[in-house]
Order: sequence, then structure tokens, then C-alpha cells
Amino acid sequence: MVKCCSNISPKNRALLNDLSRDLTVSLTTPALEFVDILIESLMYPRGNGNSLMNLICGTGAGVGEEDEPVSQDLGLGCLLESVHARHLLVKLKCQSEISASDERQLRLLGEIHGALVLLLKQLSEQIEVSSCPDFYRDMLQENVSHFRQAFHGFHILNEALLEILECAEQTGLSDLKLFKIDYKTTERLNAFKLDNVKWFEELMLSSRALREYLILQDYQVGSLDQMTSKTLPKVILAAVRSSDFGIYLQIRKSKLKICHRKVF
Repeated sequence: MVKCCSNISPKNRALLNDLSRDLTVSLTTPALEFVDILIESLMYPRGNGNSLMNLICGTGAGVGEEDEPVSQDLGLGCLLESVHARHLLVKLKCQSEISASDERQLRLLGEIHGALVLLLKQLSEQIEVSSCPDFYRDMLQENVSHFRQAFHGFHILNEALLEILECAEQTGLSDLKLFKIDYKTTERLNAFKLDNVKWFEELMLSSRALREYLILQDYQVGSLDQMTSKTLPKVILAAVRSSDFGIYLQIRKSKLKICHRKVF
């Protein structure tokens, strides 16, 4: 775990915070989308007629009316753990805006990892004990690669924070000179951020949200299942990266009450 070093000069401490924040947000963005996708799957296990597209078009039932979220035969354990992981990710993202080298913020990395481990364990156990084993089996098959990416990402993030902290401790003791990061470390940091961007695109490619958005934009979505982030047409890739799609995602989550749940 990264710890603050009082010997780093104020200007270099600010630079360290900026770099740490940039790395942290690059991972929490796709990680939060991943957890939100899991929450949606658990809240609407049979799919839902309450998509934002249907609500806009007036063809779906309002949330909480005909199509009740959270099937009773699935239980609430996995959903609660998903909501807990989401709460930790939001907290991490918010704290990184204040001070990315704050020990309280950095401890959240371990808490998030533990929450995801427990969530994966609970989902796996449901295959044996749930009355809906196929639901959980399919859910795990669809998301096991994303769990691996999340675990790998938080491991790399912790290593990256340790590396830049070491650089700051060695070469950032005076405001007269900014601390230095060697070329190989810089390359690893850039590769890490690029991997997170690709992970976000992969998540969106298989999401209900993107399909709905593309339909509303009159795009053809029939071939999405055969595509990867490397083979996406430029027009769809531009849509995924657009601010309009980002706004759509947030409105959709609010309409479906994905971001409303809390663990007390």
C-alpha cells in the first residue's frame, strides 16, 4: 500500500497527486461500469422492459410497476455485494479528486479488491445453491474475463502508485526540480491507461445500454456480437466515446434505479 512521504516537496507532492489521480480514475471508470452492469443483471434477471429507450418511446412499464426488479428466487446477497463494491468505487473516485496520495483513499484499493473477490465467490456459490443455477452460470461465463481484468487492473494500479511514489521520493525533494519517471515506467503507465480505455469499450460493446443508444441513433446493431473493440466501425467507436453516450448512460442508470441502491 502506498504511504505518504513528508520529504517530498509541495510542488512534487501536487504532481504526484495529479499522476495518481489520473491513474486511479482511468481504472475506476471501467470498473464502475462493470459493477453497474452486474447490478443491472441482478436487478433485472429476466431482462427488462424498463429500458430508457422504452421509457422514452412510452412502450415500457415504469420501474416498480409491471416488471419488478430483483427476482425473489434469486435472493439479495449478490446484489448487496455488488452495491457495496459500487459504493467503494464511487468513494474511491470521489476521494481521488481531493488527494490521490491520501492513505484513506489508497486503502480503498484493498477494500474494493476484497469486495470483488467476495462477489465472485458469491456468484460462483449460487450455481450450487440457487434455484436458478443457469442464470448464474451464464452470468459468470459472460463476466469472468471482466473479473480477471478488474483484479489485474487493481494489482497494476497499486504497483504503479508504488513506482511513481518511489520516483518522487528519490528525485522530488525540492521544488526547484520536478521528480523524474524513467522511460520504461512511463510506457507501463501509458499502457495501463490504454488497457483501461479498451476495457471500457469491451464492456460497452456487450452492454444493453449501447444497443439501446445505437437503435435510438438509427444504427444497425445486428453484428455487434461478432465485433471486438479492435474491429468496431469508427462510427460506433465514436459513439461509445462521445459525451452524448456518457450522458445517456447516466440518465439510463437513474431511470433504472441502478445508482440508487445503498448498503447501510
